[in-house]
Amino acid sequence: LMSINVYWTAVAGSGSMLATPPESVMSTFLKKKFIDPNNPLSHIHHCPAFNDNFRNVFTMKSLYNYEFFLENGTLTSKDYDQEFYDNHVVIRSYEKRFFTFMNSYLFFTDEPSLNATFYEYPCFEDNNITQRCIPIAGQFDIGKWFRNTEFVFFLKHSHQSFKIEQNEVYSYMRFHTHKKINFIEFNYSDKLKKFNQQRAEAITKVSRLKKLENYYKMFRHKKLILKEIKENVIA
Repeated sequence: LMSINVYWTAVAGSGSMLATPPESVMSTFLKKKFIDPNNPLSHIHHCPAFNDNFRNVFTMKSLYNYEFFLENGTLTSKDYDQEFYDNHVVIRSYEKRFFTFMNSYLFFTDEPSLNATFYEYPCFEDNNITQRCIPIAGQFDIGKWFRNTEFVFFLKHSHQSFKIEQNEVYSYMRFHTHKKINFIEFNYSDKLKKFNQQRAEAITKVSRLKKLENYYKMFRHKKLILKEIKENVIA
């Protein structure tokens, strides 16, 4: 099969230098030793339905250690400073325990189209996220849309704090293709940051567009963005 180039970066911030390339979920599954070599009934990695479902599914890992607490209608944190909180935490609904944590990556491709689902539940993990959070997944076309990811979730009622550790897998991402994914890292330059900001500002100026295709029609500058990305590829 041919391969598809997916350019990726950790959006500029204190954790961007700590980013590691996405890892295949199948490889992490095998590393966790869920398979009992002496029991053929446990050999799920030989099942074609299992393999097909996890083809081109990759881990997303946290750039930071961070924790915030729910206290009397507000959020508090002992980690970093107010600027970090302002840039990384969004209260969508305190009453519904609905939040965003900006563990931001950006993925883009020179292919005309490549749908990707982000923030899938990391089913092979037993960690802070699976214990505390109900992640919300979403899909968009990284060949037609230049935007960073964010982690959106409901906090379970069994916990009064959100907690995440550096390199902890907080979600999976799925590329909807059978072609091999070739990840290429790039630096998030000031020009690319400006393109992303312009995209975000353009959305705020229009009413809800209902269909993703309407957002894609608004998208401009793919050639310029790709040129800037390729000039900032990390060798």
